[in-house]
Order: sequence, then structure tokens, then C-alpha cells
Amino acid sequence: MKQTLLIAATLALLAGCTSQPIYNVDDASTAIYNSEFQPSEQQVEQAIMLGATRYGWQPRLVEPGLIEASILLRDHQATVEIPYSAKHFSIHHKSSENLDYKDGEIHRNYNRWVMNLSSAIKQQLSAEAYGGTPEGGQIR
Repeated sequence: MKQTLLIAATLALLAGCTSQPIYNVDDASTAIYNSEFQPSEQQVEQAIMLGATRYGWQPRLVEPGLIEASILLRDHQATVEIPYSAKHFSIHHKSSENLDYKDGEIHRNYNRWVMNLSSAIKQQLSAEAYGGTPEGGQIR
């Protein structure tokens, strides 16, 4: 009986954990699969700005080669730095509020937001390569 209660308590504790190791994007290629398109630095900048905006982020150009983007959902806020060049971009955590950031871990929603942001940037680059418009969406 005690073992069953201990297992149940452990499972309940684990189910409540929402923190994960923080997810950063490091040197993601701007090359488009199955395409010879190589964007300019300005096209990468535009793809980041548009991709971020489409998914609820508020981007701002800090300087050429560096964009800062923030997102506010309910009472959760995150800010990332996005260094970029014509060949690569990265997404790194800068600050956050109400996302339980501690010791390199953060609420799992943050990681999903960053993955969606990275995907949105790649979609914008692909649209530029193939002359189309990517499908947009909002994150929750």
C-alpha cells in the first residue's frame, strides 16, 4: 500500500513539472532544401521580422545582424536575441517573466514558442525562394 501511494505521489509530482532545459537555436542554415536560393542578409532580416510578427512576436532591429523579439501571452513574457547573417540565424533566450526560468530550465511553452519562431523564419525564407506566401498562424 505504501509503495502504491509513493508511486502515485511521484507520478503526480512529475505530471506537475513543466520545466525543461532551455531550447536555443544555434546557427540554423538559411539555405532552402532542394533550392539554389541563397538569401542576402537583408532577406534573412526580413524573413525574421515577418516570421516573428506572424507568430505574435514583436521584433525590433537592434543593429544590422541582430534582432530582438519579445512575446507576451497572458502574464508570460519572453525576449530572445536573434543574431543572423546571410547563411545562418540563431535564437537565444535573453529574458523572461513568469516562465520559471532557473538554472538553464524554463517552462515548456517557451521552447514551443522558440521552435515555432524558428519554423516561421524558415517558412518565410522558403516563400522567398519559391515566390509564395507561407501559411501563418498564432501560437497558444
